[in-house]
Amino acid sequence: MTQKDYYDFREEGTSRQVSVEKLLQCVSRKWKLILLAGVILSIFFGMYKIMSIHSKKDEMIKTYDTYKNNLDMYNTNISDYNKSIAEIQSGISTRLEYIQSAPSMQIDPFNCPIATAQVRVVPKGDTTMTDNNIYALLYSIYDEIYYGDTSTIVAKNQNMNSANLNELLYLRIYAQGGNMTVVVRGENEAQAEAIRDDLLETVIGRKEVFSNFGDFDIEVYGLGTQTVVEPNIKTLQEASTDSLTRMQTSLRTAQSQLSQLVKPASVPQYSPKYMLKNGIKLGIVGFVGGACLMAIALICLVLYRGAVLSSDEIDGEFGLRTLADFSDGNTESEADLDYMLARLESCTASMADKEIGIAGTLSAKKLNDLAAKLNKQTAKTKGGLSFVSLPNIVKDAESYRKLREMKGVVIVEEVGRSSYNGIRNEIGLIADSGAELLGTVYY
Repeated sequence: MTQKDYYDFREEGTSRQVSVEKLLQCVSRKWKLILLAGVILSIFFGMYKIMSIHSKKDEMIKTYDTYKNNLDMYNTNISDYNKSIAEIQSGISTRLEYIQSAPSMQIDPFNCPIATAQVRVVPKGDTTMTDNNIYALLYSIYDEIYYGDTSTIVAKNQNMNSANLNELLYLRIYAQGGNMTVVVRGENEAQAEAIRDDLLETVIGRKEVFSNFGDFDIEVYGLGTQTVVEPNIKTLQEASTDSLTRMQTSLRTAQSQLSQLVKPASVPQYSPKYMLKNGIKLGIVGFVGGACLMAIALICLVLYRGAVLSSDEIDGEFGLRTLADFSDGNTESEADLDYMLARLESCTASMADKEIGIAGTLSAKKLNDLAAKLNKQTAKTKGGLSFVSLPNIVKDAESYRKLREMKGVVIVEEVGRSSYNGIRNEIGLIADSGAELLGTVYY
């Protein structure tokens, strides 16, 4: 590149467009540093979490024991409420079935059909019975009707159970007179009369049950039917309805209390496994955070320094040729250096003086090393080229004087580190010196 070419290519202004893709590629070359930052922060966060959990060991054990006790109590309450609700629901179903099917619940208490009869005991033959014996015998008959097989037989004949039958009966024994009143209620007079007749027939047919009282006859008289107001039936019906209402209320209360139970909030149990698991989790967070922070820091550093991001930023702006690109981390091999020399030989074929300057913003040591390697390599190829290191041509007067003696110059820079504006200044100095800029080498 000549002075004229430099000013033709140079863009006016101080702004610079930065490619995000190239910026990220530039930063990614420092992947070892990013990885190291992630590992360091991962270890720090992981150890911090483990030590933090370990320091709360006693508190965690106590809190977990409390949680377990509360959870056991909660589960017990749930089980008790569910059991109670199931029992209440079963009771409601039974009560509803009873209200819908029991004969006593179908009777109109203000127009209750009843069938009545009088029963008395008459000694037979030579048997003599005192009033007390007769009274005891009547009570035995009373018990047999309510609690004995008589009730079961009659209930079966009437297609009902003994409890429903007993609700339809009313028996009364008089202390004097030696007789018993039998009252049978029914949904209609025919039903009441049929139950009464079946009951009396069964009692008389089972007279042998009371043989220990001697020989006697059971006489029935005063048979009749009528419709009356029956307060006992009304009381029974109201009691059944009230019982159903109470059970339904209890069910709603139990269900409401069950829904209000709050399960205890789960708490972690202290264990080495728990510590390690959480330490790893926070360690992963630390690794990601550390890597991201380091990447951001490198991005800021690159932008702050105004470093060149890729080889084509400078070469593309000034139309330079890239002689070699070692920015991928590969070291200079003999083949790479030989190819670089071949290109330089082609560029300098018309030059009489083939002393080439090696300039750049890199350190003097790196420039000297490259010049030495190239001189060693050109000795093998006998291309007639020689290389001179020109470090810091922007400020070093000796380097700048040598620059003016060079016919060709190669700029050596480092991607992600060398200053973009510094490289442009170097190119301007080279253009002013009259030396031809042969190309660039990047690390």
